[in-house]
Amino acid sequence: MAAAHISTAHVSITVADDHLDDLDGVAQALRERGVHVDEVFGALGIIVGSVPETRRAALTQLPGIAAVDVQPGGPTRFTVPPPDAPVQ
Repeated sequence: MAAAHISTAHVSITVADDHLDDLDGVAQALRERGVHVDEVFGALGIIVGSVPETRRAALTQLPGIAAVDVQPGGPTRFTVPPPDAPVQ
């Protein structure tokens, strides 16, 4: 069995001004769409996290999202060995 490759983008998400009073709700909506939320900066209206590349583009369509910016360094790639691989 071949190893699986998961491409993840580290992103900074800018919350729209009209949703700043509901940052927790916006963060929850992002989680429900596969975003791993690392931090919520309420005073800045920024949510930082990571998301599978295949889901990143759809985030801009969510209510309350002004922008989704990929953080420098680009996506991180993880390699998962097959289940029968020896432990390293």
